Amino acid sequence: MTAVELPIVATLATVTFLLGVLIGFIGAGGAGLMVALLTSAFGLPVHTAIGTALATMCLVTISGGLSHLREGNVAPRIGLVVGLSGAVGAIAGAHYAQGVPEPHLQVMAGAGLWVLAALMWMRTRLPTGLPGAPDLWEGEAARPARDWAVSVGLGVSGGAAVAFLGV
Repeated sequence: MTAVELPIVATLATVTFLLGVLIGFIGAGGAGLMVALLTSAFGLPVHTAIGTALATMCLVTISGGLSHLREGNVAPRIGLVVGLSGAVGAIAGAHYAQGVPEPHLQVMAGAGLWVLAALMWMRTRLPTGLPGAPDLWEGEAARPARDWAVSVGLGVSGGAAVAFLGV
């Protein structure tokens, strides 16, 4: 590592550490924030930034998920259904993102962050959740087939959005 690269690596390590602390605390989607940082502060092309952010967030998600599992804050069957269907959606999203020109993908990723911010704002303003949303505190075995179908839809659409936009 050259003397020029050391400050960049140290800055990147510090920023990602602080981002990991923030994400672990509030559970926000860190890949979107990471994409914004990698493209604006570190000058990476958006396609590279999305791939790098997703690879990074994979490790962060595993460690955070294991911590929540230890605390009993995971619905394992729902997580498995959403996660596996999300992997299918992610493959499709990553494939289609390759055909989008970089300037367009940057704007789309930024818009995706705004949509997520709006959804988080709505969630904090609607204490009972969205109308018709399933109650996550009822037993997993008691869930109707509709909830499992919604879980697959959430996984596929979420996975595609994450891999396509990095959010």
